Amino acid sequence: MVIPEKDLKLVRKIFEYKDERIPERIRLGNHFVDDFIFEDQDQEAADIPINALRVIFNIISIISSEQFRPEDRPKQLSLFDEEFETENNIFASIKIRNNKISPSGSTKQVVEAYEFLVRFKMGWYKSVNLKGKEIKTFGGLISNPSYDQRGYTSVLISSYWLKKLMIIPEYNYILYNLVYNISNNKHIIFAIWLSKLPEGGTTMKLSSLNKKVWTEL
Repeated sequence: MVIPEKDLKLVRKIFEYKDERIPERIRLGNHFVDDFIFEDQDQEAADIPINALRVIFNIISIISSEQFRPEDRPKQLSLFDEEFETENNIFASIKIRNNKISPSGSTKQVVEAYEFLVRFKMGWYKSVNLKGKEIKTFGGLISNPSYDQRGYTSVLISSYWLKKLMIIPEYNYILYNLVYNISNNKHIIFAIWLSKLPEGGTTMKLSSLNKKVWTEL
């Protein structure tokens, strides 16, 4: 079957999985947190299951060595633009060990986590590159999960969300093991919200955090 050119997904980068030491903490970019987790009241943060949160934490862990603040590394921002923001539907590929998502070894839990993230926030997204050209991407955070019986799942990450994960002008640290030491997904979401609070407090209303998170804590 010939796939129409407009539907092709162009993979420009492959993040290799490495069995490195477990990180103590990861950097969550504020733009990603605001837009993916807390932005849309119709797709509630409290609905993100714990195993899907583990996928997100592991994606960030794997790409962490390539995260950067654009003001510190403007050349790297330009390289990202050239690699990912010249055409529509550009993706990166990443492979995650399945036991990182379901330590119990449940295939069902792994599959459900990826299925959730494929559907969550699915839609058309637009960004503007350094030359002012509008770039369009369709999908959610991930697409095309490929489950490998040898113990891994490969996914594609859209350039739109990858940019928010990698280019982090503002970010906060959060403990990587939080998604393994705490089983309640709402407690994790609450911890992410707390990590964004400035030292001097906040003027944010409680209603700005999804009501379902607060009522079910």
